[in-house]
Amino acid sequence: MLTISGLYQLLSKGESVSLECKEAKVSVPRSIYETYSAFANTNGGVMVLGVKEKPEKNSKEKFSIVGVDDPAKIIDDFWNTINSAKVNVNLLVDSNVYPLTIDDKTVVIIEVPRADCTQKPVYVGDNPIKGTYRRNGSGDYHCIENEIKAMFRDQVEEPRDRKLFYPGLSINDLESESIKRYRQLFNTSHDKHAWSEIDDKSFLKNIGAYKVTDTNEGPTLAGLLMFGNHNAIVENIGGFFMDYIDKTTPEIGIRWNDRLSVDELEQGNIFNFVSKVVPKLTSDLQNRNEIVNMIRVDNLMLKNAIREAFVNAVVHADYQGVLPTIVITKFDDGFSFENSGTLRLPIDRIYEGGISSPRNPTLFSMFRAIGFCERLGSGFPLIVEACKKYGYQEPLLTEDLQIGRVTLKIKKVVKHNLSYNKDEQEQQVLALIAEEPKISLKKLSVELGTSLYSVKMCVQRLKEKRRLCFEGHTRGGLWIIRNA
Repeated sequence: MLTISGLYQLLSKGESVSLECKEAKVSVPRSIYETYSAFANTNGGVMVLGVKEKPEKNSKEKFSIVGVDDPAKIIDDFWNTINSAKVNVNLLVDSNVYPLTIDDKTVVIIEVPRADCTQKPVYVGDNPIKGTYRRNGSGDYHCIENEIKAMFRDQVEEPRDRKLFYPGLSINDLESESIKRYRQLFNTSHDKHAWSEIDDKSFLKNIGAYKVTDTNEGPTLAGLLMFGNHNAIVENIGGFFMDYIDKTTPEIGIRWNDRLSVDELEQGNIFNFVSKVVPKLTSDLQNRNEIVNMIRVDNLMLKNAIREAFVNAVVHADYQGVLPTIVITKFDDGFSFENSGTLRLPIDRIYEGGISSPRNPTLFSMFRAIGFCERLGSGFPLIVEACKKYGYQEPLLTEDLQIGRVTLKIKKVVKHNLSYNKDEQEQQVLALIAEEPKISLKKLSVELGTSLYSVKMCVQRLKEKRRLCFEGHTRGGLWIIRNA
């Protein structure tokens, strides 16, 4: 429950993705239910009734407390409506709705939790296409049909990647070499397992990659993604794409050092892509120790954490959306893992660990069976612990609900070094400018993890050496790199 000081702290920041204020002097505003839907379908939030926005733009206080005339009536009216057919599901309990008295005025607080993935979409009225909202900045927006379809897909309790299968396909549409290499890894992880000697089709049925009914048979969604030949995958999963980009200190004029897309592989499936990319991600970590806090430690945990982050992106991706994609990027100072879809759990619960809700649990089980990821709920804490141990920042997990994309960024802690090599800094500045000729000095400082002053001095040195010049106006010009 909010306290008076807690409310003032919220109000001082203004309306946001998690705060909505309404004057609501005598009645509950009709738009409050749209905001209820938006908060429930986003990350939850707080609605405050009895607060008026100040019209003065220069006012330090953005809101004034006006109170509601009859708090008990407001609360009763709200409960009566929220429990009716006004919305499809009521997520609230008594402790979520309460009055708060400030001096001689009373406001009504409504705390809306984020809906569980099995409860979404939360919508107003009886038509989810017309009544589903999400929050963006300080306002509610009406969800488009693709967003709503994605929420309905996530409602399914039975693993969809195992339930959904393709009877028009057969085991011949799966890559035998991929299955062979997977089984080798499986046998290494499970010595003398009962499944070691059975035929491929029986093995695939046991791990959830293949399904046989009384009338049909075919690979499951998980089986097709994991082992399918690329043509079969893209014909049945439109837009499927996986991309790896190595952007570690590229040469001037080159945007990346290495790039590998799934459609370039002879066996263009998830298993083969992950098998090819994991060594690339961890190549510069191989066979060396790290010095952390003056102590030499091996880096096995770090390599496992990077692999875990990669596999997490794969098993949490939405492969039935408009753009089912995975993009993995390696930088000098860290990594970025992007996947299509949205989070199925609130971000704070993911950081806490102990619980997980992968969108593709069958894929997860397949990777766990060969030691590529940890048990459910323990993977993300492993990533956090490894980052802390090896001098990386806390992993940053974000989601973009409008385009349906989750991003995990892992970056090294920036250490300011007085003996920083000026030639190296100049080469990095030139590489960034070659990639983005209109880049600002401020963005250069952010990308390099150094001060704006240091970047200005570096650019000045490059100008004096006639390696760099700026053409055009300050806002619309661009950098020109000259030959040495």
